[in-house]
Amino acid sequence: MMRKINITLLMGTVIAAFLVMMAFFPQWFTDQDPNTQQPRIQVEEQEVDGEMVKVYNQPPHAPNPEAWMGTDGVGRDLWTRLVYGTHTTLKAVILAVFFRFLVAIPVGVSAGMKLPLFSKGLKVFNTLFTAIPGLIFSFIVLNIEYIRNLPLNQAMPIFVTVLTIVGWPKLARQIEERTEIIMEEDFIEGEIALGKHQGQILKENVLPHLTPSLISWSFLEMGLVLFLLAQLSILGIFIGPSQGAMVIDGNPQWFTAVNAEWSNLLARAPVDIRAGHYWLVLFPGLFFFLGITGFNLIGEGLKEEFQKRESRIVSWIQQGIHQLSPALYLKQITRFKKYRFPIVIKTTAVLLLLGFIIYPGAQSLYSFDGEQSRQHLENLLDRKEGQQGVQDYITEKMEEAGLVKSGEDSYVFSSEDGNHGETLIGILPGENWEKIKDPDGWREKQNLVIIGTRYDGIYQGEERISPTRATGAANAITLAEIMAGASEGLEQTLMFVFWDGQGSQVNIEEPNRYMRNPVIPTNRVNYRYLDLGYIPQDSQRSLQVSLYTSKAQQIQFQQLMFDVQNTLDRNQLQYHLTMNLRGSGAIAGLSLSSLFSIGVGEEYYSFMEKETPDPGDSHETFLEQQGQFILDMLTMTEHFD
Repeated sequence: MMRKINITLLMGTVIAAFLVMMAFFPQWFTDQDPNTQQPRIQVEEQEVDGEMVKVYNQPPHAPNPEAWMGTDGVGRDLWTRLVYGTHTTLKAVILAVFFRFLVAIPVGVSAGMKLPLFSKGLKVFNTLFTAIPGLIFSFIVLNIEYIRNLPLNQAMPIFVTVLTIVGWPKLARQIEERTEIIMEEDFIEGEIALGKHQGQILKENVLPHLTPSLISWSFLEMGLVLFLLAQLSILGIFIGPSQGAMVIDGNPQWFTAVNAEWSNLLARAPVDIRAGHYWLVLFPGLFFFLGITGFNLIGEGLKEEFQKRESRIVSWIQQGIHQLSPALYLKQITRFKKYRFPIVIKTTAVLLLLGFIIYPGAQSLYSFDGEQSRQHLENLLDRKEGQQGVQDYITEKMEEAGLVKSGEDSYVFSSEDGNHGETLIGILPGENWEKIKDPDGWREKQNLVIIGTRYDGIYQGEERISPTRATGAANAITLAEIMAGASEGLEQTLMFVFWDGQGSQVNIEEPNRYMRNPVIPTNRVNYRYLDLGYIPQDSQRSLQVSLYTSKAQQIQFQQLMFDVQNTLDRNQLQYHLTMNLRGSGAIAGLSLSSLFSIGVGEEYYSFMEKETPDPGDSHETFLEQQGQFILDMLTMTEHFD
């Protein structure tokens, strides 16, 4: 007799497997980068009154052959962002469900076994979240500005905590009710008559009978968490920071998410519906529907299996749980010859898990010398000759570090332009330097890293006015000294540029002048630009980091963003990350020709004209944060190899 196929469980498993593959192997489903922005203006030909006319469209673009699900409001492919967002969304769901069970199982089982403290406490929590719905509680907490601005990796634990708090009481109540039913069974009375205490009854009777329900509920709970995330998204709450979009005169017209994640795609659903942008609501909604349906089908399908007297799936689950038993593992060790293979497999898995938990993350290859940078800062602020003394000090330090002069006999960048600033450029040769400087010796473009900062505006005449304006120069000098003394040879050539913005608020003239007549022609090199900005304002102490590229398809921009976030998190920095927003004038001037630009720190702001003339502790902290981040990016990521 053929076994009846559990269609419910089969369909749910297929959907879940599809989402898991999408989460771990997004490149199987799309070859685009989730942060690539399509051109702001798209030209299409449409027939109007029998004539073909050109129509100019701005994002969001409706579904088309290039983006079959359309694009979002800034021109990013919707399908690609949904694919890459699956990992973040499922991670939040799985973590929230895990911690809900971690709290609910001991509380619910204890309450079901009539321990009064747990029973009364559980009633209090259930009453509380009946009076205050979980959706409203989550919205109030997660809408706090501080939480909304946290980067993804720092926001995730807070979201998981809130999702755990609002869900565990109801789950614990289910476990309590199921435990009570088990405790009322006749065989429990028999166990008590045999003299077993509650601990033995819990281990040998309650937990084995409770396990099937827990497995089924875990998938149903995943559907509930995903549904709550969908509800929060409609209210504009999602995991990770947002950034301004369509910035006009410094004021964003609206905000968009930085990271790819399902719920942030529905954050503007009411606006998109009114504007007729149906695809921005339909397709993210379908992904939520698919996920919720898949997890619910697995949960219900497992319920059906657990109710059968003979179920192959139940047998597999029981065997799996039995094989994971520590007691079985210890017994197998005593009979090593017979159970050699499973012992090796289990031991390897345990060692890998312990190594993952205990082994520290990658350590910085080079330590940034904050004291050395602080000394440079103090020296820059002690120039009796004013701004000319700053220039002399920088050129002196570049020469001591062995940097090659950009001109024939000077570090001052010159061109045929008329009036201009005195930008300083020094080159730290890498292994590819000979190919770069020989116009006939290269067959393909070489890699060049430009590290730039401003050094103007520290003095007016001989009067010091801004220690903040000297921080970038102090760090750039220190980075040049560290990299020049690196034990391993440099693969790529580094160019250190000290821009002379001539005291302007936005340093755009000098970068534009450089691009008109660069030291190394852009047709000979692929370059990355690192911009050292200023210390954040007192009102925002987090480090401002901005990524910009016009060539996302050429550089794996998603991986770059991931590496930047990992580097910042490894150094335990508070930061605010933005993408493809205009940064400093240098980033704006060089962005169209660079593979990518990274700005670390702020651009000009007015308080620098009113600050005290002496550096404080915050300057020293900023020097170390900015310097170590740049140093780790240069030496520990593949983007600068």
